[in-house]
Amino acid sequence: MFKQFIVTVIFIFISYFVTKKIYKGSNKFYFTESIIKYPLTCKIKKIIPGTIINVQNENNVVFYTKEKINHNNYIYNTETDYYYLIEPNYYYYIANSNKSIINFKDNFNIFFLKIK
Repeated sequence: MFKQFIVTVIFIFISYFVTKKIYKGSNKFYFTESIIKYPLTCKIKKIIPGTIINVQNENNVVFYTKEKINHNNYIYNTETDYYYLIEPNYYYYIANSNKSIINFKDNFNIFFLKIK
């Protein structure tokens, strides 16, 4: 009985650490042809505070926000028919805004950088 308990405890610890390692490694990049989403680990220099309206019709834009998740704020990629919720603490790079539709609530604040 004691051996069975020890084996169960060891299995739980190993499962916990393996699951933690898999979770950390799996959320680095999400990308399609025109949108890349990746975790915010540092700040970009020369980034401009503004609203999502500033980047709606721009190409080659990087932006992030610290606002809470709202189901009204999303990016829709028309080529892949895929929706991205705009989440806090992630950078979003939009290469071609003609393929993406950004839906948002009016007062959605972001920090953005135009890439030439």
